[in-house]
Amino acid sequence: MTVSDPEPLHVKAKICGIRSGDDLTKAHTAGAEAVGLICGVTHFSEDCLLPDEAKRLSTRAIELWGQGAVTRTLVTHEANPDTILGFAELIGVERIQLHGLIPDETVHAVMNHRDGREVYRAVHVTDLDGAGPADALDAALRAAEFGCAGVVLDTRTSDRIGGTGRVHDWTISRKIVEALAGTSTQVSLAGGLTPDNVREAIDEVRPHSVDVNTGVQEPGDLDKSATRCEAFTRIAHSWTYTDHPLHATFTEPKALLGAGAR
Repeated sequence: MTVSDPEPLHVKAKICGIRSGDDLTKAHTAGAEAVGLICGVTHFSEDCLLPDEAKRLSTRAIELWGQGAVTRTLVTHEANPDTILGFAELIGVERIQLHGLIPDETVHAVMNHRDGREVYRAVHVTDLDGAGPADALDAALRAAEFGCAGVVLDTRTSDRIGGTGRVHDWTISRKIVEALAGTSTQVSLAGGLTPDNVREAIDEVRPHSVDVNTGVQEPGDLDKSATRCEAFTRIAHSWTYTDHPLHATFTEPKALLGAGAR
């Protein structure tokens, strides 16, 4: 690398559905750049926290990472802007992730009063309720038009709008990445990701970051697995780029050579 060469970037990792201090410690040890605290849900989630619980974990995150070294994320289904902003202020987060089935007016209101916080909007890549690829692309483009810092491409089912453990059509997600490449809105890929498929997922989609919840839990266990968190994050970080993730390259992590991601 010469003096004029830009510093390479890597695909970032977010561990979502944090439920305990132990989960936070595992995410920190793994090197994740962001953690998700779920608060205020309209659809089923085993990982929903009361505001005071989320605040306690948010404070603990700063003790582990240090101020400015982790993006604490409020993940909420709420549609009322005042409720959302109140949660963000109480819990203490750098990012608000609007993960619910919300109107554009909610996005506008949160953007206008976000007090410097990043706002990410969920885009559900699904064929439910007659929705199709064009609807997901349109939702992502609108989020960029509103000035959202990012979109989270996730899977939805009839009873869940996150934490489904199911992948969606990555070819649609790739088209969204390409459509947003000329904007400042980043793309985070979620939906059924695991240490076993995240390399392929990044190769197919080329997101700025990957977002995982159930994929780093042991089967039948809601607690995060230290081994799976570390494997997932290590693989994500092995994708590096200088201008945009569309041009990212993969370097095999030494710890995984000749071994599985588990």
